[in-house]
Amino acid sequence: MVTEHKLGLYEARNTLGTLVMAAAYGPARFVIQRYGKTVAAVVGIAELEALRDLQNAEGEPELHFRLAKEIGERLLKGGAEA
Repeated sequence: MVTEHKLGLYEARNTLGTLVMAAAYGPARFVIQRYGKTVAAVVGIAELEALRDLQNAEGEPELHFRLAKEIGERLLKGGAEA
């Protein structure tokens, strides 16, 4: 289970090395806030890659739909010309 910590920008800046090591080698993510508003996060590379994989998997059905539609339109045009 990943532990999420919220901290201010000033604290994050002063402890960046520790944050990076904790995110890289432990189950932690750090949400950085500026003036009370969330602006960034420090996560390990494994978590970032998992997020990328998830985003790519969500995009595939859209790609398949567009390709099928394009192929269908080409077939219909070809059939009408023949």
